Amino acid sequence: MSRGIQNEPALINKVLPVDVLGEVFMHSIACSHSSTELCMQMSSPDLFSAHARYEPLVSKITSIHHHQCHSTPEPFFLGQVCAQWRNLVLDMPQLWSHIAIIECPKERQLELLRVWLARSRQHPISILLSWHWCGTEYMKGLHQPLRSLADLLASYASRWKAVEFTCQKGDALASFCEVVGLGSLIQLESFTLNDKSSDRANNNMNDLARLFFRLPSLRKLKWAQPDFYRPKAEAHPPWSQLRSLDLSQCPETATDRLFSALLQCRLLEDLHIGQTSLIEEQNDIIPITLPALQILRVTSLAQSFVLYDKLVVPRLRVALLQNVMKYQDPGRIWNALDLMLVRSQCRLERFSFMDYTAEQNQEQLILQLSSPSFSSLVELTLATIIPVDTVVAALMHTEDSHYILPGLRTLELRGCSFVDGAISKVASSRFRRPRGSRLGRMKVRTTFNRHFHLQDVFTFGQLTREGMEVHLSHNFQPYLEF
Repeated sequence: MSRGIQNEPALINKVLPVDVLGEVFMHSIACSHSSTELCMQMSSPDLFSAHARYEPLVSKITSIHHHQCHSTPEPFFLGQVCAQWRNLVLDMPQLWSHIAIIECPKERQLELLRVWLARSRQHPISILLSWHWCGTEYMKGLHQPLRSLADLLASYASRWKAVEFTCQKGDALASFCEVVGLGSLIQLESFTLNDKSSDRANNNMNDLARLFFRLPSLRKLKWAQPDFYRPKAEAHPPWSQLRSLDLSQCPETATDRLFSALLQCRLLEDLHIGQTSLIEEQNDIIPITLPALQILRVTSLAQSFVLYDKLVVPRLRVALLQNVMKYQDPGRIWNALDLMLVRSQCRLERFSFMDYTAEQNQEQLILQLSSPSFSSLVELTLATIIPVDTVVAALMHTEDSHYILPGLRTLELRGCSFVDGAISKVASSRFRRPRGSRLGRMKVRTTFNRHFHLQDVFTFGQLTREGMEVHLSHNFQPYLEF
């Protein structure tokens, strides 16, 4: 595709209408990779080398759509192909409305940023600001450039829609706290703070909290600090108005504070909790009802059953569990999860279980998937180091009406081990069921050697020719499509 774009832009202009070409541009600047592991990492100097304190860090202004991926073209590059493309790029302010600023830009790059912002016109803008580790002397040299950057971005504050700060030096955020006024942030819906500093009493972080937590338009919050609920903070998150909450990187969050916050999140639709340990309170029987919650993500949460025992989520559709079994009692976690689903009377459609520890076994996993609370599943993702031959066999479609997951449409296995022919038999048996109840799409990410799984490869090739969508990979490489 890229070779065709470089060699035959005139042909593309003749074939594609302007509106369709514009949609292609929007998709081209957005990275479709599901993980940064699949992206080409952005080149940067070794920050811990002998020359790091003297050499300026890499500064980059790019699209926020995946600032670590070099395979996506920038709007500037698209505009250099031909005159028609340049006119179209200049006429699409949405192409210029997502900005990632990696390290503090110099004056020349500030001019580039001014052009970028001007071309966004009146479109709402999303901004990512990221600073890597740097010493005190380097930060002193950045005071004026940081202030210039803050002044420039603050002049567009009325159009900020989403802002993400990632910094290991709180001083880098002081300039923004000084120049951004509360009344100017009238469209801000999403705020993310990744605080990587070791200063627990960082006043700049508290200033940011006071600034952003008071916004009536705020709907999405990601707060990555040791404790998101600092007693000394003068302003707390507006729990009652949030639609999305990410507390997956707050390792020192107290259980009572977390539950107290969740009790106020009546409008919450997406919740991510992790990297902490919950404490079971024997006398605490007050349930936490989240009537609007549709997506629940739990990552590296010790004693996650404490959370499941509390939640009532009648609209839950998606549950994603990652690394929740390590050093835990799998039976208690599975039982608490099942009781939560039964208590909530929800219809779970997508379930993802990713755990590369050996604390669980196939029988427990089969028992859980056989539960009536999982019978509504449409999409299942499994990523585990345990052999899944028994699980795969349980997914086989038989004439008996008691086979598990009758409505399954999409199955994805990541890193799972199984004997040759096992997974392709499951795919074949379910794909050849009556139309409307068959498995129509399969994604398989495995560590198998294709030379030792010839039967799977052959059967999947045949199923593809019959109309099934199949993606195969091995050793965690990108999908190989038939």
